[in-house]
Amino acid sequence: MRSLFDTDGFLMRVLTKIADTVWLNILFLICSIPIFTIGASITALYYVSFKTIKDEEGYITKDFFRSFKENFKQSTIIWIVLLVLYIILGFELTTLLAMNTSMADAGIVIAMIPGLLILFVGLYVFPLLSRFENTTKATIKNALFLSIANIPKTLLALVITIAIPVVCLSDMKLFPLVPICAFSVVVQLNCSLFYGIFEKLMPKNTDEMSVESDSEKMQEKI
Repeated sequence: MRSLFDTDGFLMRVLTKIADTVWLNILFLICSIPIFTIGASITALYYVSFKTIKDEEGYITKDFFRSFKENFKQSTIIWIVLLVLYIILGFELTTLLAMNTSMADAGIVIAMIPGLLILFVGLYVFPLLSRFENTTKATIKNALFLSIANIPKTLLALVITIAIPVVCLSDMKLFPLVPICAFSVVVQLNCSLFYGIFEKLMPKNTDEMSVESDSEKMQEKI
């Protein structure tokens, strides 16, 4: 019974994991308040979550803000571009749905193709930023290639990313999970899906991929 409460005991590991998940969610929400910083917050959340999966020792708060600061410029630019595209796509779909005609239905189907590709890029681009150093253009390109090359995991990640927040927001009993752990749980589940994909792309004897030329090597492996 005493071993159950040891620092390395199962119960303590579970409680530590829960506490870390909650704290990460709080950090993400606080740093996302200005809205334009959401990209940097997501990247930092993925950075810490990947380290957790690899069982790397570190300080959650320190690691979170380290990634937030280092990837702020790139992640903010990408987030703003994606946000604008999401708004345009949402406006277009809303307009087509309001028309309620056969041509509008065809337009919705056509609009869904680039819409899905934008969502796919959004799923992979911030995890990539958290793990690899690359140019903005190469990161977006790699996100698109990886999402298509791993379509089953991409679709599962899309369901996870959309379903968990929507369910929590639509049910008042589950709503408290939004500020407690919803977003960090989504990212940790996605990290489990992306981990194997990214590990295959890691250069030997290094923890990060740097320089743009490695983008071509990455695409050769996809």
